[in-house]
Amino acid sequence: MVEISKESLKNAVKKVRPGVSANDTIGGMGNYVFYRKYIVSYSNRMTVRHPISMNLSAIVKATDLNNLLNNLSAKDLSIQEKGDTLEIRTKKSTSKLSLFEDKEMKRRILMVNKSLRSTTWIPISTSFVSSLEMCAEAAIQKDTGSTLSYIFVQGNTALASDNSRIARAEFEGSAFADSLLIPAKEVKHIRNRSRRDWYL
Repeated sequence: MVEISKESLKNAVKKVRPGVSANDTIGGMGNYVFYRKYIVSYSNRMTVRHPISMNLSAIVKATDLNNLLNNLSAKDLSIQEKGDTLEIRTKKSTSKLSLFEDKEMKRRILMVNKSLRSTTWIPISTSFVSSLEMCAEAAIQKDTGSTLSYIFVQGNTALASDNSRIARAEFEGSAFADSLLIPAKEVKHIRNRSRRDWYL
């Protein structure tokens, strides 16, 4: 059994929530994965991993955990895996969330973890984020699957167009050696993170 404050768990969940698919019927993409000392979300658009002060190996439905944390009034939680459930105790109550077995999702998370260990991260400037915000206005905000809903980044330049308007912005700081596409509708998640978290 591990001990954690409700506030710490809620903050960790909030960090990885952008990676949860709105359509939780898509194979495991509406779940939170507790893997070693991390909580992870994974969808067909992004994966988000955040450290957490407990060591678990469990997969739970994101909406179930979100609802439980919103309804608990206790400050401290005791958590353990018990059979096919994740048991969350307070001084006054015990709640149980169903656990899921998803070998494919675990395989993907292991692949992401391996990639993260071998990746060199570079700090990005505030002007990079500002450039993305400006270009996002000229891109299609819906997920159409076409490049018109993405921001194209290369070197120190960001570019986007919805075929009726175009936006181009240059930013300071580290230039990107390779080109990349960033979904316009996900820019808000970059903007909402603290400045010290901006690495790419």
